[in-house]
Amino acid sequence: WEREKRQLEITPIAINILIDAAAKSGEGVKVEDHLQDMRRRRMAPTVRSYNTVIHACAKVGASAAAERYLLEMQEESLKPTLFSFTSVIDSCAKSGDIERAEHWLLELQRRHLVPNAVTYTALIDAY
Repeated sequence: WEREKRQLEITPIAINILIDAAAKSGEGVKVEDHLQDMRRRRMAPTVRSYNTVIHACAKVGASAAAERYLLEMQEESLKPTLFSFTSVIDSCAKSGDIERAEHWLLELQRRHLVPNAVTYTALIDAY
């Protein structure tokens, strides 16, 4: 096993899988650690990487972190998706910040993205 382990190639896809697994198991610190590991390896995080991290933040209502990663994603010249914005709206709703949730709804519409039932459900949960 150790020999095989050393031969495994660490790719952005492999790290995204680790990020996703940590997010699903509620290990927020590991989620962020894996994203940092990706950077240390001089790999550029992808939209999927950021979406998974943002979604993990949303699961625990860490709205400040979710918003920070959404902004960081854009600084990396990556285009946020409807999922990105919906996850941020969800995180704001879970932390009780209705104004921020509404702000992100308006922002996604400003970018010509169309909210879906999941987006509106997240927003309704803020109330």
